Amino acid sequence: MSISIESIPGAPEGEEERRLRLWGDRLRGPQTDQGHGAASKGKWSQIGGSEVTQETVKSMGKKCADKYNVREYIIKKIGKEYLVPLYGYWNTFDEIEFCNLPDRMIFKSTTGSARYKIIQNKEDINYPELKKSMDTWRRLPFGYAGMEIHYIDIERKIICEKLLDMDGPSLADYKIHCFNGKPLIIEYLSDRIGHNVLESWYNTSWSRLN
Repeated sequence: MSISIESIPGAPEGEEERRLRLWGDRLRGPQTDQGHGAASKGKWSQIGGSEVTQETVKSMGKKCADKYNVREYIIKKIGKEYLVPLYGYWNTFDEIEFCNLPDRMIFKSTTGSARYKIIQNKEDINYPELKKSMDTWRRLPFGYAGMEIHYIDIERKIICEKLLDMDGPSLADYKIHCFNGKPLIIEYLSDRIGHNVLESWYNTSWSRLN
């Protein structure tokens, strides 16, 4: 189940955010050690012999989902040569100095998915439309509607990166799913347009799973 802003017709500005927050608070569950089950006590079941806590998952989820702060994590883990070049980092649209940016680039919100704008030619930018999108990224929380609560506490900023060469509407996207530090499943995504995407799953021998 998901909730979208469109599902709250006629809600005044600010009201939709309040309703999403209330709904998201229900997803968080009890914030104390009272309650039933391991999850309500801040602990999940053993996974592969390792105890995983809610706080550990939330902390790592927040760090890795933040498109700006994750860069420091990547540098420490594997090196800065694996990062896409960053052109800028801002709080709002009004802070962006477009004259200092290249002709081709991509803008992204630091939180959420499908919050991006691909710029193939800076001369073709519709600035009022771009501002409206970026203001929406900042105003509306991401995480409640899709039950991805690790996004909730991430600061809503704007980043601009180098636009990588694309063969088709989007880059091919490889996600390596690891369990206890070992890669087991490869998720391959292509032809991404917003939330629509072609998706395939493989094991590490490239045998298709779906």
